[in-house]
Amino acid sequence: MIMEESMKKVRHIVIFKYAAAAAADQIQQVTDALAALTHKIPGIRSFEHGVNNSPEKKNLGFTHVYQFTFDDAASRDIYLEHPDHIQFQHFVGQLGILNDAFVVDYKVAVAVDARRDERDAPSSTCCHGRRD
Repeated sequence: MIMEESMKKVRHIVIFKYAAAAAADQIQQVTDALAALTHKIPGIRSFEHGVNNSPEKKNLGFTHVYQFTFDDAASRDIYLEHPDHIQFQHFVGQLGILNDAFVVDYKVAVAVDARRDERDAPSSTCCHGRRD
């Protein structure tokens, strides 16, 4: 069942506060290294990243967001102890550009596509006038 499957997924959100002296190319190296983990560690469904653009100015200096979606909590736990993740942590430490990190994990309870409503529903006919 789709609902049960989505409830197994785990989101792992990491938000970094980089040092003022961090160069853009160093931050990109960190982002690239995190993205590369998706090809090295099993159980990662997706990876997204972005830079804070909230007009609320409540980010407390945390600027860069990295989000992993895992198949389940066991996959997330494997990721946390995986040698490639440990190597990533050492790499970031050696760069010396990270002032702080904030991490939140949660099980996906319900996923709702707020853009979809009845007006967006597919029509009952397809491309050649046939019924689906």
